[in-house]
Amino acid sequence: MNLFKKKKNKMTTPKDILSHPLHDWIRQDRHIHRFFTHILSTLKTQDLLKMTNERNIIFLKCLGLYSATLPNSNEFNLVLIFPNLLEEIFKANNTSAEAIIFHELGHIYHRHFDSEKSDIVKQFEADCFAYQYGYGRELIEFLERFNNVESQIRLKELHKLSQ
Repeated sequence: MNLFKKKKNKMTTPKDILSHPLHDWIRQDRHIHRFFTHILSTLKTQDLLKMTNERNIIFLKCLGLYSATLPNSNEFNLVLIFPNLLEEIFKANNTSAEAIIFHELGHIYHRHFDSEKSDIVKQFEADCFAYQYGYGRELIEFLERFNNVESQIRLKELHKLSQ
């Protein structure tokens, strides 16, 4: 079975998205399944439809730090879920994990794969998407963990939004 084979139907509801065979790892754990169901159900219908209009969303568990988003052919936008993020998902207060996922979904929403914008503009647009869903404080707390120029720029812009 080719799991990346093009399907005729777009996955446009949380149930459709999570029923894909590549999401078996999500459905096998009740806590993780509840987390992703919550994330996808929180999205406004028009935002979810915009994100799934061209490519379906697939969450893949893999190795790395926190998460990343990338396109895979014309069928999927992949959101890579790394062990650090899984640890955040399993915490009693997992709102920082929610903020990270909403940030990644922001890249899909803004179609950053087809954009010539600078990386920092793309990051800030994705931050704004998560911020609009109420995750400003969590993004700020997450970015404060890092001592690099990009995080400092993003923090400055997020602080402006919260004033």
